[in-house]
Amino acid sequence: MEVYGFDWRTMTESECMAELFKLYQKLVDAEKNKVSLDGGDLEGASSFLWGQAQTHAQEESRAQY
Repeated sequence: MEVYGFDWRTMTESECMAELFKLYQKLVDAEKNKVSLDGGDLEGASSFLWGQAQTHAQEESRAQY
């Protein structure tokens, strides 16, 4: 979680996950704007970003323990 600037010593896992989802939402919103301008595959981009957010969360969770 330190990669994202979260202090895991003072934040609960739920608080960290909430912040990760906020970051994910920003990525999705940015990708929606980009894809809508490019005419690309919005659903595919959203799925990709969701997968990336989950992967990062799992990696960070493993790194803590």
